[in-house]
Amino acid sequence: MPKPTDRKLSASSRVVYVALLTLIGTAVLADVFWIAYRRHIPIGVKTTRITKPIGADGAVNYRLAINQRTPKPLCPADNAALELFHALGAEMFVNVAAREMILTRLGMRRPPQKGPFFVSFNRYCRQHATLPLHTKAPRIFHPREDLYNHPFSARRHPRTAGWLQANAIALRWALRAAQCPCFYIPLPPRRTEAYFLSLAPLPYVTGIGRLAGALTQRAMLELHRGKLGACRRDLLAAHRLARLLGQGPFLDERVGARYIELRTIGADWTFARRAHLSAAANLDYARDLAGLTPLRPLAGAIDYTGRWAALDYIQWQSRDWFHRHCVPHETDGPIDWSILLPPDYAARMMRVNYWYDRFVAAFRKSNCRLREQALAGVQVAINQACDLGEGPRADLYLALTLENLHPLVSLTARVRSAQRMTRVVLALAAYRRGHGQYPKTLACLVPTYLPKMPLDAFTGKPLHYIAAGGKCGIFSVGEFHGLSTGSLGSQKNPEMVVQLNTNHANHSTGPGA
Repeated sequence: MPKPTDRKLSASSRVVYVALLTLIGTAVLADVFWIAYRRHIPIGVKTTRITKPIGADGAVNYRLAINQRTPKPLCPADNAALELFHALGAEMFVNVAAREMILTRLGMRRPPQKGPFFVSFNRYCRQHATLPLHTKAPRIFHPREDLYNHPFSARRHPRTAGWLQANAIALRWALRAAQCPCFYIPLPPRRTEAYFLSLAPLPYVTGIGRLAGALTQRAMLELHRGKLGACRRDLLAAHRLARLLGQGPFLDERVGARYIELRTIGADWTFARRAHLSAAANLDYARDLAGLTPLRPLAGAIDYTGRWAALDYIQWQSRDWFHRHCVPHETDGPIDWSILLPPDYAARMMRVNYWYDRFVAAFRKSNCRLREQALAGVQVAINQACDLGEGPRADLYLALTLENLHPLVSLTARVRSAQRMTRVVLALAAYRRGHGQYPKTLACLVPTYLPKMPLDAFTGKPLHYIAAGGKCGIFSVGEFHGLSTGSLGSQKNPEMVVQLNTNHANHSTGPGA
């Protein structure tokens, strides 16, 4: 039999336990109501950046906003999407539901379910494993990397030639797509793919890049065969595919367009040196390149869909109670107990807008060095904010975003410098055909062969030109500022160097190698 005192202690303990459970339950309910209150994000320019369209959940629908900003009177005949559907097949879509939605919105007929569609080189090699890769012993890097800016024969590279022949129909559709003035694919609704905008897949970016690479390689094959018209046609088509892809609002699309442009420019340099065109033909090709629409700037994509993806992600976080409270967060050092408190999502969105304003301002600087300095200043400010504990999780996310933006500064300058160097290379080839030798300075090309002196996009100064010792070369200082400009052989950045020897056994190094 228990003693009476024991029964009294048990009763008092029971009262204490009930009181503790009541306090805990009250704290949990208060926390839930507090979270519901702090979860609300007021719609406005400072927070959501745009105020419409509004989704069924009362939040801004950024995915629908992107689709609504496309020009309304878009004729299906002017859209390169259908031709690319015929060329790439299922690689253009996320899944069947997304395909049906996209085709219905575009008002296009259904492309064939079965090919022949474009086949990647690796898949072709698996299907034809008995074919020799090349006639020489394999090297460390993939032998096809040389074929983007070097003429080659089908006898020496039978597998690449067979792959190009197997994709002849797909490349024919790619040529037709390159003649279209625009390219647009709407984003499918969320139920068909990613839940929020930052994870929206863009499978056609890789497909269009492969098509442009195949056209570039076929141009080098045609150059070796002496079919200069076909080579020029394929090169211009690759340039136009880059511009079609760059019309998209996403940063991945515009970055992919620049990589296509760099790879094709390397083939342009080889074409100008190996084709031995007349002066008029060189200048005519230069006019064709100058007539292409310029690539859309990266700053617009960062300000547009880049910012919207970050804001859309914060909106999703504000509604996902389980992710915020039950999923473990990685911490550096002591445990961050602030995850138990509801964050102020409106303040977080305003903070994201502040940093994105600085990102965009940095990318809109006129010079590569100024852009690098501006981004470096943003990097220091973000690091200081993280050290002070001011919104650590949001700032760490922005710090990762900034790390991805840093390489794009040099990429933009590299593309601009390479485009200007292409005009100079074609002008030099035309000058040599007319005078029998290369000029002593680039000033001799103005204004007959060049409208004005081209500048290096990295420094804002004229491109370097050397013509001595039976050799001629033009190069950009590139990312390695302050190198000696005494000779071409001393340069440590071969990606931005074009050597033009006086004999016919010339070689160049492509900007995207």
